[in-house]
Amino acid sequence: AWPPPVEKGPNAALEMLDDAGFVALAVIAFADSAISLVDCMNRRLGWPTNDPSTSALRRDKFEQQEALRRAGLPYAKQIATSSVDRAVNFAAEHGQVVVKPRDSSGGDGVWLCRTAEEVRTAFERELGKSNHEMGINQSLIVTEALIG
Repeated sequence: AWPPPVEKGPNAALEMLDDAGFVALAVIAFADSAISLVDCMNRRLGWPTNDPSTSALRRDKFEQQEALRRAGLPYAKQIATSSVDRAVNFAAEHGQVVVKPRDSSGGDGVWLCRTAEEVRTAFERELGKSNHEMGINQSLIVTEALIG
């Protein structure tokens, strides 16, 4: 059936397992895109798990840095934008920058940029692209490069 039960949410996924005669003892995310679903499924199974309300902190690279900032910890200055001009302006203020998708993985779409032209190329190649986690890069993160 389409959509697959996992796309219908944690209850549908657990019901699918029950209907097939399986007893889920725990669920493990083998892909970053499954983190939120797995957090919810393990919570509903009553197993120790991460708080589902914090799933984005393990998936969204922008939110990860924002959580550090809110906690008063060192963080990388950053913007999330779909505007190449805004990205170029940020890069001009910070020197070397990293351009990357918010929610991909495995180094997919990550660019170390030293010039405005490199930032423009990164945006041309990555914005609107389907990423490794089956999402579309609707915006990109531009962050100061932390070298060391």
